[in-house]
Amino acid sequence: MEIKKKIISIMRSSFSDQNIDENSTNDNTDSWDSMNFLLLVVNLESKFGIEFQPEEIADLNSFKSIFNSILNKSDKS
Repeated sequence: MEIKKKIISIMRSSFSDQNIDENSTNDNTDSWDSMNFLLLVVNLESKFGIEFQPEEIADLNSFKSIFNSILNKSDKS
């Protein structure tokens, strides 16, 4: 599965919101609260086999930032 589609699928599942797309952010997604965000981080780490550092987690506030972070981690492995 393409990385973008995989991230969107994980975000939709974590936030129980089928309207998630590449423009989704913590500001325009109602279900993006602290509990669902933690679920998202755990799901991303599990599905991609990566680990986010605390300072990275603070920057994961949109689809685009998540996508870029995962790409960056993939390039380093």
